[in-house]
Amino acid sequence: MSSKIICVWMSRATRREPTGHGGGPTPPANESECSMRLRSRAAAAAVAFSTVLIASPALTAAPANAVGPCGSGYNRVGVYAIPASGPRLATLEVYWNATERKNCALTYNSYNPGVSTYTRVSISRYLADWTGYNRGFFSYYAGPAYVYAPSGCINVRGGITGPNGYVERVLQQVHCG
Repeated sequence: MSSKIICVWMSRATRREPTGHGGGPTPPANESECSMRLRSRAAAAAVAFSTVLIASPALTAAPANAVGPCGSGYNRVGVYAIPASGPRLATLEVYWNATERKNCALTYNSYNPGVSTYTRVSISRYLADWTGYNRGFFSYYAGPAYVYAPSGCINVRGGITGPNGYVERVLQQVHCG
């Protein structure tokens, strides 16, 4: 099946261009010339669009000293789907700050972001009680929750109420340092 370019030329009156400036552009003589003009205009549009993307401050990389969800100095060390298998309802993220020697965790609502949903995050040192936690009805995430963990491992837990009730993911003895 072959494709054919259909060239439509709009007159100056249809384009509502002002008159009296030398007659305006001439219509293409044939389909080849029309195709060439279309490619030229598409290339110009692509260059203009890419210039906007490159110049856009929202699309530039974050500076090295950017503050993340846990505060400055925290680096993400783990991302876990909740539940571990099946459709993702939430995302559990774990961060580490080497200077403060603390871990931080958050649970993001992937199921129904923007809608108040029971969401939970907990964090502790391995073989200790859940010392850091945040739970309640949140629209986007629970947390951050922190634990001082200068050495050894941590436990982390995230949960959310989904269409079939509450689900959670518990990770024990992880991110050992």
